[in-house]
Amino acid sequence: MNKTSVFGKAKGASYYQDGLAFDSEGKTQEAIEAYRMAVALDPEMAEAHYNLGVNLAFQGNFDEAIRCWRRAVWLNGNFTQDLITAFDLDHELKESDLIPIFSFPKKFSLSKP
Repeated sequence: MNKTSVFGKAKGASYYQDGLAFDSEGKTQEAIEAYRMAVALDPEMAEAHYNLGVNLAFQGNFDEAIRCWRRAVWLNGNFTQDLITAFDLDHELKESDLIPIFSFPKKFSLSKP
């Protein structure tokens, strides 16, 4: 079992902060690159997966965005509610209807490190 090193987590957190800064400046491509580095260095950082998905969606890359959001939800189930709120799905879908979209099928499920 591979654990993310302390250095990797710290460096990943630094890239995550860079991504947030790029987001606040409206620099989507730079934010994507920073979040990609963050998740490469710390694959368990749910927030980076989530924000990467948001930026990919802004660019129209919805398939990859959904993969990022699924990973974020897998790592931290609280992101399910964030997605429902972000897409204003409260009136259209119940949480129980949305969960299968962001869940891994059993035969393809990943084991958590």
